[in-house]
Amino acid sequence: MSRKFRTLAIVITIIFMATMLSASISAYEIMPSSKDSIIPPDERVYIDDSSRNEYPYISLAYLTFWYDCVDENGNQCGSRGTGFFITDKSILTAAHNFSCAKANHKDTSKVVRIDIGIVAKVSGYTQTYTVTSSTANMYIPAAYSADKKNYDYACIHLTAGSLAAPVLTLYNAPESELEASNLICMGYDPLTPPNNEPFVKQNPYLYKGVGKSTRLNEHIIYYNIDTDRGQSGSPVMIMKDGKYQVVAIHTSGTGEDNKGESNSGVRITQAVINDLLMRGFYQQ
Repeated sequence: MSRKFRTLAIVITIIFMATMLSASISAYEIMPSSKDSIIPPDERVYIDDSSRNEYPYISLAYLTFWYDCVDENGNQCGSRGTGFFITDKSILTAAHNFSCAKANHKDTSKVVRIDIGIVAKVSGYTQTYTVTSSTANMYIPAAYSADKKNYDYACIHLTAGSLAAPVLTLYNAPESELEASNLICMGYDPLTPPNNEPFVKQNPYLYKGVGKSTRLNEHIIYYNIDTDRGQSGSPVMIMKDGKYQVVAIHTSGTGEDNKGESNSGVRITQAVINDLLMRGFYQQ
């Protein structure tokens, strides 16, 4: 590990410890940022702790977002979501994770801090790093303000140092390939323990679902993959040439589908890739 990375890790760990002291009352009461949906029955596969430090699971990040607003009890508002590494400095996620989901806060709140939970490759233990606007660029495309459904993607880009995590590749898949391929979505669900086990608030549960596209358009792909709250920002992938390729970012549950049959995500189009390339958030 380089001296630069060790310094960053020490700094952000200190920030994390200090900020969590003030937020400890509500830290494990915060809710996921959206209401994703199970399409009964729940066919997701639980990824246990022994497998989380394997690829591609190790490329995922368990994200806790903190906002500049407080709840009815005076505690800082927060939510949870999923993200994934596209470089050792950049995590892609859903843009709606960046604002509080409470109805009276949604249009005015801003994220002020993000706790990034990643699984260490060697030990398998989750390590948490905290970033703020002074240590990361929290990017949302300008088009999102006017068209939240079609541009619901965001990037957390470290402005100093890096995090040693394997990356996932973005792929602008043609419609015919999306329609023919098995789709794989994996992300963190903080509320649903596997096999009816006792619920543990501090423990995020990692799930993987597989399904097919039900329909798509220029920006959105709909699929019959089960997801649940906390999985917003998860990668939706296909296997191509023996490798995982990210073709969409999971953003919405069945509430966005008037038939109630599909969850959905924002497609990885060439325009999305070009946007990230132009800003230095991604490399091909």
